[in-house]
Amino acid sequence: METAWEKTFVTKDVDKIGVVYADDASAFMPNSPVLNGVAAIKAALKPMVEDKNFSIRFASTKVEVSKSGDLAYSQGAYSMNMTDAKTKKVFTEKGKFVTVFKKQAAGGWKAVADIMNADAPAAAPNGARQSQRRPTRGIRGAKNRKLKR
Repeated sequence: METAWEKTFVTKDVDKIGVVYADDASAFMPNSPVLNGVAAIKAALKPMVEDKNFSIRFASTKVEVSKSGDLAYSQGAYSMNMTDAKTKKVFTEKGKFVTVFKKQAAGGWKAVADIMNADAPAAAPNGARQSQRRPTRGIRGAKNRKLKR
């Protein structure tokens, strides 16, 4: 599911990207208040994916599922390219994430909490450090078959 979800970022369609989130999901993005609800998450993603240089790759390094089988979490790393809003130059950011999933009544999984942060402040093209809002990633490359729909 994560591999397929990562591919939706290539489409730059926030509706396709946002399908992984529960309606009441929360996303914790740097330099931003908590984003509550899938509509708020998609609104935050929209300007990012509209960047012609935006791309993201991510992969889980650990997936755990509760004994009850209704909660799981995924953690891993990402690499993202974006355009600096001020200089208009492309930069790369590397970071990590944790996403909590809840099994839905229909049997599929949805992200209910998603947090991510950079390994270090993004380096601006001129060498100064900067901080930018980053997208959430939701399910990423999980090897745990229990998370499949």
